[in-house]
Amino acid sequence: MSELKTVQTQPQSKRLPLAVVTGASALVLTNAANAAIDVTAVTSEINDLITPIGLVGAAFLLVLVAIKGWKIIRRAL
Repeated sequence: MSELKTVQTQPQSKRLPLAVVTGASALVLTNAANAAIDVTAVTSEINDLITPIGLVGAAFLLVLVAIKGWKIIRRAL
């Protein structure tokens, strides 16, 4: 008769500390990644540029409307 060989597997209890250490280190790293970043200089710069960007956009749209109006007038004549 053939004999069945049993293979001993590693018990789950030896893997548990590794999972706990991995999870704890991940939590520590996420807390370090959430450090406060000062963005006041960037937001104030963006707020200062709102008016000039709006003026350039308005001038561009005015040029487009003038060109379209000129084409309509030329077609009507």
